[in-house]
Amino acid sequence: METKPPTRHPFHLVGLVPVAGQKLDFNFPWHDSLQPIGHNYLAVEKAVFNCALAGCKTIWIACPKDMQPLIRYRLGDYIIDPYELEKTAKFARYPDYKEIPIYYVPIHPKDRDKRDCLAWSVLHGSLTVFKIAD
Repeated sequence: METKPPTRHPFHLVGLVPVAGQKLDFNFPWHDSLQPIGHNYLAVEKAVFNCALAGCKTIWIACPKDMQPLIRYRLGDYIIDPYELEKTAKFARYPDYKEIPIYYVPIHPKDRDKRDCLAWSVLHGSLTVFKIAD
């Protein structure tokens, strides 16, 4: 009796950064994800960088539609893969950088101020990513 080798399933690690949610008690005029945690470095930028370090092939940010232009202006549409950057910078004269795309998932307007928490934005973002990737 012959045995078949196991089929290989493609593995695609997705990073999901929930931005929509209830405000904390910092009482700043901006959202809590835009808190500075270093010189010219925001909390949402750190979350995206951690996703890139974890090896994510795509990064999705679940945020309200009115915050998307501000976050997109700050982050852009992609981040350079830090592992490829380190590897190619050592051996290549003109390195070819690998870009990790950043996608923005809007929170539905009917969910704002009703289902407004980080857990709901994670669930909504995960469902959106699943539907698009399927």
